Amino acid sequence: MIPFLPSFRWYAVWWRVCREGKPESVAVATANSETGTSGKDFARTVMRGTDSPTLLSIPIVGGSAALKRERNIPSALLSEHGNWRHSHIGTLETIYGRYPYSGEILALIRDCYAADEPTLTGFNSTLHHAVTSFLPSPALPREDVSPAAAERGREVLEKVMPDISIIDALMRHGPETTLALLAHSTK
Repeated sequence: MIPFLPSFRWYAVWWRVCREGKPESVAVATANSETGTSGKDFARTVMRGTDSPTLLSIPIVGGSAALKRERNIPSALLSEHGNWRHSHIGTLETIYGRYPYSGEILALIRDCYAADEPTLTGFNSTLHHAVTSFLPSPALPREDVSPAAAERGREVLEKVMPDISIIDALMRHGPETTLALLAHSTK
């Protein structure tokens, strides 16, 4: 299962495995395994924040304890108490609203939140597809990356905080985030 707006590190693993030609399900499982994603991690993410990291959590019917057992995670239902969808969007707008790619990315995220997907699996998948729609395909041939693009990828990678949501890198660097993913996979 795809976590809630995973970290850059998670996407770097996912990207690498997809570039190896393996199916998406294998890429997701490998990314979860290599990043130690489990339990409550599927319903929370970390953003850079204005002063310190900001944790966004999705309320789950039955509470986060429902995510302790791995078999419960795929069927977890989203709780609609607390107006969390509106709060999340407000937090994202506050943190990232002035960044170069915020308009396009926030529009994609708003659409995902407005869809009222009832399951954690469906909601996270919808967000994942929105994120990946902003990135070129991982099937990009290695030989198509020029030395200048590889160098730019290394420069962008130095500015990325790998353990926070990839949303941060996308807001700041837009499509150049792909170059950072490539640079990470060649480290």
